[in-house]
Amino acid sequence: MASADPNAVTGTPMFFINGKQHHGPYDDMALLTGIEEVAHTQGQERPGRPLPYAAA
Repeated sequence: MASADPNAVTGTPMFFINGKQHHGPYDDMALLTGIEEVAHTQGQERPGRPLPYAAA
């Protein structure tokens, strides 16, 4: 509860990935994609593991 107000949490579940609120579905693949996208933009993706979405 103490961290809910400063983070503008209005309900549950609410997910944050690297400090940013995840907008969208909460299924496994959507959350994994969000995590992988953050890792990719920070140059931290695991070698040999493709992102779980089709890159355009």
